[in-house]
Amino acid sequence: MGEIIIAKAFDFTRLMNIEGFTRSVAQSGPNEEELTKEREKLQELINNFDLENVFNCDETGLYWELKPSKTLSIGPFSRIKKSKNRITLLLTFNATGSVKLSALFIHKYQTPRDLIGIDKSKLPIDYFWNKKAWMQTSIWNKYLELLNQRMKKRNKKILLLVDNAPVHSISNPELLINITIHYLPSNTTAHLQPADAGIINSFKILVTSPSPSVEKLNNDINLNETEEVQRLLDQYNQYNNFTLGELMSTEEFILIDDDNNYREEEITDEEIVNIIKSNETDLAEEEINLQPKISISEALESLDKVLSFLSNPPDNFVIELNNRNLMHNFKKQIIFFDKNSKVQSVLDSWLNT
Repeated sequence: MGEIIIAKAFDFTRLMNIEGFTRSVAQSGPNEEELTKEREKLQELINNFDLENVFNCDETGLYWELKPSKTLSIGPFSRIKKSKNRITLLLTFNATGSVKLSALFIHKYQTPRDLIGIDKSKLPIDYFWNKKAWMQTSIWNKYLELLNQRMKKRNKKILLLVDNAPVHSISNPELLINITIHYLPSNTTAHLQPADAGIINSFKILVTSPSPSVEKLNNDINLNETEEVQRLLDQYNQYNNFTLGELMSTEEFILIDDDNNYREEEITDEEIVNIIKSNETDLAEEEINLQPKISISEALESLDKVLSFLSNPPDNFVIELNNRNLMHNFKKQIIFFDKNSKVQSVLDSWLNT
């Protein structure tokens, strides 16, 4: 296996025109003795918490429109191009399976077309976005703040097990008074992290396993993003890897091993190279891109242009009187707000702000 990986690395260097590439000595994975020691350390740590308060979370990429590579068919049908629409999900749950928190959902758009007019704060997810739909340090820290607030409201102090990926660094650890974060050692998450030991895989199987008929396959293509996201979340909420009737012991929780074959989406060498190259140009874009605020003067100027257009519209352009009056009311409301914001009602009002 090692020689195959080395050969593939040299293939990538040729595709990316990298000169002077030399192989490095790869760190081997932990042996059974090392894993046993890490399990003992982890068990000792978990024993300080009620299993109800021991949580694990991990990210996974999901090509939510990608159809199964095989299906049942009674006749030929046209080939369907593979969708590359991808989101990132972070699934968080406790050791007993009694708590599955709202999934952290990362899209590449701040407001996708199908979510226009929808209050994202009322969705059954924690919605974030960046143009790559990847986890970022800023998103991770915002999620930890939300999680800490939720645990504080429940009067719970939890242990959160996470892998030691660089993106999981913490900016303000002093704020996380209700969360104790424990990073799993390098090269051990596949053996020690429950999310990697079948939970995420089971969730993906629920999404990808069905082999629909051609008719249903064509119908599913018409699902919009809102419906598709809700379908995925419904499946996540229905799935319970640990039943409440059979609570695990601490040892059972950390001894879960992944003997399943993961069904990840195939990706070509060229696609990997393109992802790496595009990522190199975007490393500086770590913070979430927020829409710039529009000043009052800019808003009034834009409204004046719209009103001017409506007063002298093109031929055959018809607008209802109510809509025109609505624009005038918008302008009056903004002017009224601007005027009041500049007025100091009493001499000492600034002391009370």
